[in-house]
Amino acid sequence: MKRLNPEHPTLHVQTVGEAIVISAEGPCDRECAEALDALINRTQETPRKNIILDASRIKYIETPGFRWIVEQCRRLQEIGGSLVVAGLKGPAERAFRLLQLDRFIPAASTVEAALARIRRKPEERRVG
Repeated sequence: MKRLNPEHPTLHVQTVGEAIVISAEGPCDRECAEALDALINRTQETPRKNIILDASRIKYIETPGFRWIVEQCRRLQEIGGSLVVAGLKGPAERAFRLLQLDRFIPAASTVEAALARIRRKPEERRVG
């Protein structure tokens, strides 16, 4: 796993099979959302339709972080891909469920479970 974006040293990316796995640590705030956008823009050279956001080390998610998640999910669905959020726990998971994002955005307990979900391509879910 290589560390990218020195301005936000807690963001990592790796390619696993047909997906890009992005791991973030700490808060998923405005700075993190901007770093995620920059990362996605850089990876467009070798585009992938599937992104797994490994949220297992995210302490909490603020509005810009949720906005990024929803926008990426919509963008990927438009091109036949998907975003799966893996490893949510604590305040981040509570907020995700309180906002009822789990009704529209796939979530999995681990990155491995997210990969399995992408491989079996469950029924299409649209973010409204």
